[in-house]
Order: sequence, then C-alpha cells, then structure tokens
Amino acid sequence: MEKSLKQEIEQRIKQSKDKKINDKASLVARILGTNTPINERDQEGSNSLFEGKVLHIEDYYSILRAGDGDSFACSTEIKYHGNVVYKQGGGTVYSYIPGPWERSLNRLYEGALAEEKLIQASQTQENKTKRRKDETEERKKWGL
Repeated sequence: MEKSLKQEIEQRIKQSKDKKINDKASLVARILGTNTPINERDQEGSNSLFEGKVLHIEDYYSILRAGDGDSFACSTEIKYHGNVVYKQGGGTVYSYIPGPWERSLNRLYEGALAEEKLIQASQTQENKTKRRKDETEERKKWGL
C-alpha cells in the first residue's frame, strides 16, 4: 500500500527528530558561529549564525517577558549550497530534505561538542577560583 503525502511528511519529521538535526544545528551555530545577544527591556535571547563553505545555519531564540507570563520563540534554518534543507520554528519542523549535508553537520557537531566541553571546563575552573577568592576575603573580614 502506498503511503499518503501526509504519512511521508510525518516520516520525514520523525527522521529529523530521531537524528536530532535541530539540536545539532543549534549547538553548531551557538558554539562555532557568531552570537548576537538580544537584551531588551522585556525580551532576552540570542541569534546565532554559522557560515561555512557549504553549510549555513541560523538559530534564534527569544523569551518575551510580559505581565501575563513569558512567551518563547525559536527557529532554526539550515541551508546547503544556498538551498534550505531544514527549517523549524516553535518546535514544528517545516522542511527536512535528507542528504550529504548531514555528514557536514555531524562533523561540525562533533567539533562543537569538544569545544563546548573545553568552555565548560574553563568556566568550572573560573568558578572555583572565584569561590576561593571570595572565601579568602570572607576569612579576612572575620579574622579567620
């Protein structure tokens, strides 16, 4: 029995989620790309952009703080040789075209994971140093 168009699209969406395309693209853009923070009166977030030779990733998220609660917006778009191969917004996948670009994304993702670990290790060390410094200052204040 032949699948309907709706079933084929649902299968593509599931494939993209199983492969964690959005998570990988977001990490690559945030760690290996350039980040533009969004810090306005009632809004905070980030727009991250990775521009490689063949792969272009834009990842955006924003939290809008309002009197009746917070509102969250996010989107991710991947272009391969200028063509959109993946697009997601608000948790909904709008387009996913599997192809050789995924190998590039996976390689970049591995590099981003390694870089993220280095960043976290550096931040951990900085936090330890700050805690020791703060403790030393407190001891001085109390003659301990």
